[in-house]
Amino acid sequence: MSEVTVFLQAYRQQTAPVVIDDIRLEPANGTPAPEPVNPLPPDTTPPDVSPPDVTPPDTTPPEDLPPRVDDNFVRNADFSTGDLSGWQSSGPAGAATLSEGVLKLAATPEDTVRVEQRITGLQPKTRYSFAVRLRSLEGAWASFGVDSGTQYAKTNSAAGDAWQEKRFTFYTADDSTEVRLFLESYMGQPGAVFFDDVKIVEGKLTPVTPPAEGWFTLPAPRALVDAGEEMLLNNRFEDGLTGWVTDHAETANNVVTLTPTSDESARLVQDIPFALPPDTAYSLEAVVRGGGPGATLSVAGRDGLTASVQIEEGASRRVVLPFTTSSGYETVRVMLEQYKASPGILTIESVSLLAQGNEWIDTPQP
Repeated sequence: MSEVTVFLQAYRQQTAPVVIDDIRLEPANGTPAPEPVNPLPPDTTPPDVSPPDVTPPDTTPPEDLPPRVDDNFVRNADFSTGDLSGWQSSGPAGAATLSEGVLKLAATPEDTVRVEQRITGLQPKTRYSFAVRLRSLEGAWASFGVDSGTQYAKTNSAAGDAWQEKRFTFYTADDSTEVRLFLESYMGQPGAVFFDDVKIVEGKLTPVTPPAEGWFTLPAPRALVDAGEEMLLNNRFEDGLTGWVTDHAETANNVVTLTPTSDESARLVQDIPFALPPDTAYSLEAVVRGGGPGATLSVAGRDGLTASVQIEEGASRRVVLPFTTSSGYETVRVMLEQYKASPGILTIESVSLLAQGNEWIDTPQP
C-alpha cells in the first residue's frame, strides 16, 4: 500500500464545535521516514485471477420487483417481498430486519443503521411528495429524508410507540432525474424504529382520511386591539383555563388555584399575540390571594425584557407590575407562579394587561 486517506469528521447531534489543528502522520515508532530507495524491478508475474473461496453477496436489486403502484416511485415500498429487494443497507449485521412486512432498524451505541434507495425516472425542477409510516420504542428517533438530487435536502425524524405518518414535499434540482431516499436509526438510540408504506409521488399526495371525530379546529386569529382594550385572553377565567398554559393549576367558580409539588412548580402562562411598541410603559395587574415565598407575577420578552414582583401572602388584593419596553417591538409572555416546594398556594381571580396603542400583529385585521 502506497497511500492512505485521512479524514476529519464531526458527527451530527454534536453539542459543540470541534476544533482541529496541527495534523501529523508519522510511523508508529515515531522515527522519521527513511530516505527513498531505488525501487525494485516491477513484478511481471501475472496476478492470480482464480475466484475467491467465498462469493460476495449480490446487492443488485432483482429484475422481478413488483411494478410500481399508485404512481409510487419507491420500489418494494411496503416491504411485501419479504426482503430488502430494491434497498441498500448499511450498519451492523442483522440491524436491519423485516417482520410481517415492516422494516425494523436497531442501531447500536457505536453504529448507525440505514437503508436507502436511488429513486430514478424523475423530472428535473419538479415537485414531489414523500410519505412514510413509522413508530419507535423507548423514545428512539426514527430518521428519514431525501437528498442527493434535490434542490434542498429534506430530512426529518419522529418518535413515539404509536404508528404515525410523516409527509413533506421536495423539488428536484435543475438537471436531476434521481434522488436518494433513506430511512435511518442513528447510533446510540435507546430502542428500535420501524418503517412501512414509503411513498414518493409527483405532485401532491391524496389527502389523509380525517379521524372519526373530525380534525381539530384551529382557533380564529386574534384581532388587533385598540388602546385601553384587554390583551389577555380569558383574563377573568370565565371559560375555565382556555387560552392559558398551565402546570398544577385548577379552576373553579372563575378562580384559578396554583398548588406546587415538592418537585414541580405550579404556573399560569399566556403569550401575548401582539408585539408591544418601543419605549412604552405598561402595567401588568393581577387580583390574587394567598401566595407567600415562591409566589411571583412576571413578564418576559423574547429579546431580553424581564420584570417580576414577589407576591406576599395575604387576603384578596391587586398586585401591580410596571414595566417599559425596550427600543424595539417586544413580544412578551405573562406568568404567575408558585415555585416548587414552596409552602404557599396562590389563588388568582383575574389578570390584566391593557393595550396602550400602536401594538402590532403580523396577520391582517380579520
